[in-house]
Amino acid sequence: MPQPQPSPEEQNLDSLAQITKSLANPTAEDAALIKKAFIFAERAHLGHERLSGEPYLKHLSETAQILSELGAGSATIVAGLLHDIGIIFLPEEKQTLLGTKYEDFSDEDWKLYKTHPHNGAKLLDGKEYVNSDILELIKIHEERSNGEGFPTGTKELTLIQEAMAMCSCYSRKVTCLKMTHQEALQDFQINEVGRFNLTLLKKFQDIMRKERLSDYDDKK
Repeated sequence: MPQPQPSPEEQNLDSLAQITKSLANPTAEDAALIKKAFIFAERAHLGHERLSGEPYLKHLSETAQILSELGAGSATIVAGLLHDIGIIFLPEEKQTLLGTKYEDFSDEDWKLYKTHPHNGAKLLDGKEYVNSDILELIKIHEERSNGEGFPTGTKELTLIQEAMAMCSCYSRKVTCLKMTHQEALQDFQINEVGRFNLTLLKKFQDIMRKERLSDYDDKK
């Protein structure tokens, strides 16, 4: 007999548990902080879907999971869970941008999409589980060290800010654009070289090959 599939609620609980489990020596405060952010993201993105039809929360969970595996602290993981919260301000008919390749964006699409980092930070400002560092990570998660990112085009990124942007970019390829992990890594080698710190990019690719190719793609 086929095994019953877990409900969306059970899948979300499992994702939250995996994120927390991957933390190095998490405290009760860390776990509580991440849980609050996860619940907020879950509610805010209710009804948002990826290209595959799966919940958009998968992209946020995946970003947070990768950050956790890379050794990020709880504040950075919270930023990973909340980085796309500004998407909720897009018109309903533009929600499909969540699963659309950037090269397929119209000028109007780009104009709208580029507002989401700052809109997200504005929405979260003042929340008890969000500090200034988290807000800054959310604002810069679409920036690139060569200045080709948005919304400001800054080249001045700290390593943790670049890591945040890199994890979000990678997760979008896998969870929103339906690439396999192998395809996403190959795409990084072709399209992302020069946009991120080269040393950090190589380390990221090495970790993804070790942690993801042998695990996730074997399950596909």
